[in-house]
Amino acid sequence: MPLDNPVFLAYKFLGILNNRSEKGEGQTGYNVKTELCLLQLDNILIALLPGEIFPELVLGGMYARTVKDAVNPEPLKDIASRYGYDNLLIIGLTNDELGYIVPPSDFLLNEKLPYIERRTDNRGEDHYEETNSVGPECAVKIAEAFESALKNLK
Repeated sequence: MPLDNPVFLAYKFLGILNNRSEKGEGQTGYNVKTELCLLQLDNILIALLPGEIFPELVLGGMYARTVKDAVNPEPLKDIASRYGYDNLLIIGLTNDELGYIVPPSDFLLNEKLPYIERRTDNRGEDHYEETNSVGPECAVKIAEAFESALKNLK
């Protein structure tokens, strides 16, 4: 997972985050290793995610479009449905903690102090969650890993 948030990088070096890291494509120059797990119980697919995911990344739709050109990944529910799973249960904060998993279309950072200071959008919405996220690519990487895990489950 690309690590863009320099505060999380500081947490990593202070030992607060215990994720394995490696040189990578994140804005900090690092990636962090994480886990996503799937369980199948009868006809229910259970996804164990390493953070707190926004509902629109699971169910679809769009709460806001604060970043005009950003594209959200396919919703997890739709990905699961393509593989024959219509009953999806999401459990967050499992095995790991990457913070909030924010849709790219709503990932708004403070221009002067990104990831440190919050930003308010033109609707008056506070973008606190971005200060506690590894970065805007997190949602895309979660969707890619989810689909990859589904391919291996079949």
